[in-house]
Amino acid sequence: MPLEVVKPKMRGFISLSAHPAGLKRIVMNQVNRTSLIEGGNVKNTLILGSSMGYGLASSIVSLFGFQANTLGVCFERPPQKNKTGSAGWYNSGELIEIAKANNLNYQVYNGDAFSQPTKDAVIDYIKTNYGQLDLLVYSLAAPRRIDEKNDKVWNSTLKPIGDTAFIKNINLQNHLFEEVEIPQATDDEVLSTVKVMGGEDWQDWIDLLEQNNLLSDNFKTVAFSYIGPEVTESIYRTGTIGKAKENLEATAAIIDSKLRSASPNLEARVSVNKAIVTQASSAIPGVPLYVSMLFKLMKINNTHEDALDQIIRLFEDKKFHTLEPVLDADNLIRLDDYELEDKIQSEIKNRWQDLTESNYLSLIDLEQYKQDFNQIFGFDVDGIDYTQEVETDPKYSIMDIGE
Repeated sequence: MPLEVVKPKMRGFISLSAHPAGLKRIVMNQVNRTSLIEGGNVKNTLILGSSMGYGLASSIVSLFGFQANTLGVCFERPPQKNKTGSAGWYNSGELIEIAKANNLNYQVYNGDAFSQPTKDAVIDYIKTNYGQLDLLVYSLAAPRRIDEKNDKVWNSTLKPIGDTAFIKNINLQNHLFEEVEIPQATDDEVLSTVKVMGGEDWQDWIDLLEQNNLLSDNFKTVAFSYIGPEVTESIYRTGTIGKAKENLEATAAIIDSKLRSASPNLEARVSVNKAIVTQASSAIPGVPLYVSMLFKLMKINNTHEDALDQIIRLFEDKKFHTLEPVLDADNLIRLDDYELEDKIQSEIKNRWQDLTESNYLSLIDLEQYKQDFNQIFGFDVDGIDYTQEVETDPKYSIMDIGE
């Protein structure tokens, strides 16, 4: 088995390498923070987008909070001759091993969750091993979707709608302050982003599971969304991604109505989550700068949370897995409530207006952002000696569907 010293190889918001030992430490730390969750009846769970961020946190909470049989689906790069695997590959493999050591059942399919072969394999697995599902978490964040029904490839776009946007930003290659100009999206780009990031595929999954009689009498499903602040709304909530999130939220109402017509115990909801550092969010202009400022203020306010904190609160405080979830007036679960507190957002707006090349470092927590970003890929983790060789191709029992 290959041993090598793994160093970070960053290209903007993309890492070409991942550190297995660092990622193992991070996954184990999250497992150790997770305790049993009372109430509900969650025995079998499917996590779509299970390997990073909120999806990984959902997998951990399903396993160690509910002690449920858990099937994850992700699309990750295995180790190759001259490359490490992707971060999500190591996260998935390590969680399989940790679950096994604790007599819990976690399995992972590595394949495109949008594709029919992946859907067919998952359906067969659930039929054979679970019988029925109690919980489906939809946590996909993909740049494109292959639409096999229409023989078309949809690509998501990060653009404003209706007018060009000018937004303050941090350049992730040199961490310098800048203002970027982003041209408005075309109608085709809006549609394509909705097709990738909206609710159509979520509904396809639910319909397929229902057609195969794989939904239990207390089945629940949740998809993750984001609204965000006023300072980034031109590129996010009123932009192409925002249109996709609006579609996701509208789709939840359609799925929920259909499920409830079968049984009042069945439920579909959207959880509007807090901003966290992810590879996907790091690609959105303005978001790294905003998040760096947000984290600084939320830590002062003692309300800062990471992905695991949020998912634990989804089930413990918001009670999603029960018959009495905590919802707002629009029937959304609001895990962004601490982020959008008036005192936090008021200070954000004041600081955002004052940002310049000469003062931006004093108004944000750039070091925390950089550490969180590096840790996505297993670097900058306490207790890891990065001068030591590590095994880069451990033999995980991840099930590969193929391209």
